[in-house]
Amino acid sequence: MSRPNPPLPASRSSERPATPRRVSLAHKVREQMETLIREGQWQVGERIPAEPELTRQFGVSHNTLREAVQGLIHAGMLLARPGDGTYVIAADRLDAALDHRLRQAELSRILEARLAIEKAIVALAAQSRTDQDLDAIGQALRRCKQRTGDGIETDMAFHATVAAATRNPILCQIYRVITAYLSQHFTAALAERQYEPEALALHDDLLDALRRRDADAARKIVESIVAFDARGISSSAAVAAPNAESPATAAPATSAPVTAAPVTSDAELPGRPPEP
Repeated sequence: MSRPNPPLPASRSSERPATPRRVSLAHKVREQMETLIREGQWQVGERIPAEPELTRQFGVSHNTLREAVQGLIHAGMLLARPGDGTYVIAADRLDAALDHRLRQAELSRILEARLAIEKAIVALAAQSRTDQDLDAIGQALRRCKQRTGDGIETDMAFHATVAAATRNPILCQIYRVITAYLSQHFTAALAERQYEPEALALHDDLLDALRRRDADAARKIVESIVAFDARGISSSAAVAAPNAESPATAAPATSAPVTAAPVTSDAELPGRPPEP
């Protein structure tokens, strides 16, 4: 009778514990700085403290600090302005990546994305909203009607409150970045339009649809809202791709000039061929 083969000895590699990945000091500092930005201690648009202060705060050398800062500049979260300082331009890496992608996109595609996302948001909000959400949305709408400023900020706050009712932070973040981009680069086209009777009536209708949990009605109303904004953009001299930016986010725009057509439904978005 043949004897069974003896078990093979365990390989040396399996006997050794995994060596933990070494993290550089600059990487640790970069993570701490990201946390400060993400938690709002360093706000978007603000200048971060000067280098001597930061080296004391983190207890590192100037070279280590510069490496950490360069990492966040490369990630699109910080922007260095020679002779002025370094500014926060994105709340996190996702914001930075989305903003970079929007700069490269045609306006028609941005409006198309906004419509698709906002239709998903209102449909989900109609199903998920609570009475407390309705109160918050109603308060945001009342602030819109108080005619404070150019109307853009209060309008964005209204839609952000609707998005919050979805309980989906990813949808909220993507939508926030898109609307912030449009409002920043097309202020002249959107200013004061939010006070027009048509715009206010559409927002009233949207709140009513959410109150009735009518997802289909909410989606149709959003189509009209996006179409209303698109008409303003297309009739404005600012319809060309932005070539001037705010001090905190000054960076070269890469989009080519695009004219936006009115948006009334998915099939009628600018740049999309009509259905046969």
